[in-house]
Amino acid sequence: MDCVVTPLKTLMGFSVHLNVQLKFYNLPFRKLDPTKVQMDFALMNDVPSPYYDEIIERGSKIFILPSINNVYHHYQECKKILRDGDYDVVCDNNLIKSIPMMHAAKKCGVPVRILHSHNTKLSTSIKKERITKLLLPLLKREITDYGQVQNVGVN
Repeated sequence: MDCVVTPLKTLMGFSVHLNVQLKFYNLPFRKLDPTKVQMDFALMNDVPSPYYDEIIERGSKIFILPSINNVYHHYQECKKILRDGDYDVVCDNNLIKSIPMMHAAKKCGVPVRILHSHNTKLSTSIKKERITKLLLPLLKREITDYGQVQNVGVN
């Protein structure tokens, strides 16, 4: 009997454009075996990137989310992407902006929902930090895992 192995389907959410993520956070996208891991990207902004072609050539997808200012439309698009993609993992680093994606992922049955942070502070602004502290318990109910990411280069 032949065993068919399907790749682990992962959706990465980013608040800043892909150039910043791949350049400064050293996302090891190029080192992933696309037969084992399919990594797609959900972006908050559509900024031209030299990485788009490379990502698409590897069979990955890039989704540009509608503005978070229209939360309902943003949430509906998150649900559509997650349902159509049948993802195993959703990973995001947007803190409060992650709430619609993580809520949709939970509703769509994504088993692993990871929130990661590159910062040691919730915000540089006192007002934003208070809002984040207020909404963080809501976000924690939607995720399965949380982690702190170091800016360490990938060789």
